[in-house]
Amino acid sequence: MNQEVSTAQESKLQQQSPSEALIRERVYGHEQLMDLATRLPLHIAEENDAILLDTVGSNGYTIGITDPSNFIAIRNVARALRVGTKDLHVKLILKERLRTLHSIAYALKDLVIPQHEAVDLEEGDFSDASAARDTVSWNVIDPGAEAAAKARAVADDREEELGRGVGDIRANAEHVVLEAARRGASDIHFEPGPEVGRIRFRIDGVMYEYAPDVPAVRMENLINAYADMAGVNAYLLPHEPCDAAITIRLETAPGRKIKTTIRFASCPALFGVDLTLRLNLTKFRNFDQIGYEHQQLERIYEGLKYRKGVILVTGETGSGKSNSLEAFIRRVEAGDTRKVIQPCDPVEFPNPKRTQVPIQNQVTWANALKSSLRKDPNIFSPGEFRDTDEARFVYRAADTGHLVLTTVHTNDVAATFGRLRDLGIESYKLGRLTKLIVSQELVRKLCPHCKEPDPDAPFIAERLIEVVFPDREDVKEAIKKAEGQSPFFAAIGCRACYDTGYKGRSVVAEVLCMTNDIAQMVARGVEGEEVVAYAVREHGMMTLAEAAARKVIRGETSFAEVEHLLTPQARVHPAYQPAPWIEESNPVSAVSPNATAVSPNATADGPDETHTADEDNIIDIEFTEVSPQEVRDEECVLTN
Repeated sequence: MNQEVSTAQESKLQQQSPSEALIRERVYGHEQLMDLATRLPLHIAEENDAILLDTVGSNGYTIGITDPSNFIAIRNVARALRVGTKDLHVKLILKERLRTLHSIAYALKDLVIPQHEAVDLEEGDFSDASAARDTVSWNVIDPGAEAAAKARAVADDREEELGRGVGDIRANAEHVVLEAARRGASDIHFEPGPEVGRIRFRIDGVMYEYAPDVPAVRMENLINAYADMAGVNAYLLPHEPCDAAITIRLETAPGRKIKTTIRFASCPALFGVDLTLRLNLTKFRNFDQIGYEHQQLERIYEGLKYRKGVILVTGETGSGKSNSLEAFIRRVEAGDTRKVIQPCDPVEFPNPKRTQVPIQNQVTWANALKSSLRKDPNIFSPGEFRDTDEARFVYRAADTGHLVLTTVHTNDVAATFGRLRDLGIESYKLGRLTKLIVSQELVRKLCPHCKEPDPDAPFIAERLIEVVFPDREDVKEAIKKAEGQSPFFAAIGCRACYDTGYKGRSVVAEVLCMTNDIAQMVARGVEGEEVVAYAVREHGMMTLAEAAARKVIRGETSFAEVEHLLTPQARVHPAYQPAPWIEESNPVSAVSPNATAVSPNATADGPDETHTADEDNIIDIEFTEVSPQEVRDEECVLTN
């Protein structure tokens, strides 16, 4: 009898394909399948044609699926289990076999096991639990699987190698990132719409449309693919903002790969999930590549000689502050004789010779700052500070003998003093502890392949002379005599610059060294604009406008790119003239500029010289204190 059964089984296996025979060699215990089924809802298992077969390690699973190339189904199972797709070991399983296992795992009474799926076993075959789960190793089918698994175990748990995605969605998601990297984009923006969304790249600080008509369903699939790469539960994306990181390995040249991080930031929007991916693919640029003027570099080098105090790099978001700060740190740590501690989020320029503290999980800025100073650093460099507590901590660190290099968001040097005072830093500390302030902005450089002389050269020359060089009539005359040979260029556009007219960016900056006289002004509470005006007049400080004008004159950038920096200084309206928005019928009187004010102390010989013209133009309003009784009496009169 047994011989007949074995003969029947052999003939049945001969009729099946090799893969069918191989898969059916594995027998899974009923209790094991039922226990695993409690972790994967039935509707998820049925919708994705999948089932849990076994556990792997502490956080991994072996799943059976009818289509191992279906990335969407694998991703859905991973989300339901709250693990990443890399934690799932996928095995091919036949559809009819899957129905049989579903009926066992989920105790489906209405599902009949087909006759050809029945497994004839003798009594006692399940006496040894391990024997009941014997199977053929996947390495028999895929000889390279074991080596790949070992290599992945050594690599970062969340590391992705772009360009090797499986499935249409994953491959398209990687293609977008690769194209952004090829074009030199710093950000990728996925913006959903009611029916179609769009994908835009930020290149050299300007947004360009990459894909204007992405269907809403495809946009959602792409965002879910990135969420899976970042280890984010995609079910949370429509309900709350999510921040994460994707560690990638990118091939920049044949045989050469770099490892970097993509910042994942999403938030719920009106028509879906809005996602921004920030690529950290920028190369470090040293002082000779940043774009500082020669005079500014000399002052920066002088300021970096201090051994204690605060050195600030300021600017708007995306102005290159992190790169400049890194250049400053590399100069002051030259020789490797000082301890450098650098709390940052993220770590943009990894350096094994420093103590770099990434802010992640439950680590807060406050905890990172406090713990960093306990390590007795010579140089303390938090990435930035934004609130009162962090600002006070930075200046307290400088006051205890540390050299602090950090960044803050302000538009220029003058605004930095007001910003720091708003954050609770006293004026005397600003003057005593601040050693150097570098405020900067990035401007696009003209593409050298397609730039052409600007036809508006006469207007540009007049504008530059009016704002930056008001006393240089010789410059104006020289431009007039140039006979059409203009030093100014305009953006045109070509294939080399993707028809933008610009290629790369350079820094426009202003640098303030805190000399003794300037420090005393700041300590007395003098406003930032007055401090900068004094530094320009007495110390030859170069402003943002002058630095921008120099780049225009040298043909490095266009006038249109820096025109917003070339605005005249705001002038206070004269006190003796009515403001232009006040109508003549307004009963507000203004003192005539020709009127002569008579002082009560004036003598017959002339007016009192103790009052200046400005004081005569001040209108004093006298307030008389009224007693509570008088107020009540007035109310009684009004009510009657």
